[in-house]
Amino acid sequence: MANPESTNHSFELRKNVVNSIISFCDLIFYELPEKTRGDIVYFIHFYGFGTIIFYTLFFGKKFAFQAILLVGFVIILQLFLLRGCVLTKVEQHYLKEKGTTVDVFLNLLSVDLTNENRKLISLTAYSIIFLAFFGIYLREIFFKTTME
Repeated sequence: MANPESTNHSFELRKNVVNSIISFCDLIFYELPEKTRGDIVYFIHFYGFGTIIFYTLFFGKKFAFQAILLVGFVIILQLFLLRGCVLTKVEQHYLKEKGTTVDVFLNLLSVDLTNENRKLISLTAYSIIFLAFFGIYLREIFFKTTME
């Protein structure tokens, strides 16, 4: 069972990080309505990261793999430390919806839409992606394949 004090600290930290990102988005997108800001964050969150990962997997150089590994580590770390994804919370703030990007996959798998299931599938997916990239990176280091 989680320590209630550390859980409260995690939620407080997540709230501060989310509020900082919201303030940043409000600053740079001040002329746009909140719905559009939410759509931009969603696009970056879902399509932006997916495109970067796809591109890096097929055309990436060593630096790109290192960057993906660093970002992947930070994502997994924030899922543990902050008890969820901060970009999802920012999206929910702007879009006024409780859904997440993983709800589509949970629906496809006929799994209940609960926060625990969302966290579990997010952590599993990010861990698999991280391990795949780490394996490819290690292959490059030890076998000196085509990555430059």
